[in-house]
Amino acid sequence: MSTVPLLKPPKGFRSWLHYAVETMDTRLLHVESLFSDDEWGRENKPVSREKFQEAARKELEEYENQSKSSN
Repeated sequence: MSTVPLLKPPKGFRSWLHYAVETMDTRLLHVESLFSDDEWGRENKPVSREKFQEAARKELEEYENQSKSSN
């Protein structure tokens, strides 16, 4: 099996995960939140695109903190 060097993340991003979180497309998630009865609960409707991005950032931060404490 050949080893292919990993591509560096784009400038301005610490990792590909940071890039993915910051550039994720939240339009479909927002539209689905307008019509879904159970995905995020009626009290959270509609869910803003910013809330989805905020949740992804928080999850990445928690993952990073967990990784640091494991080392």
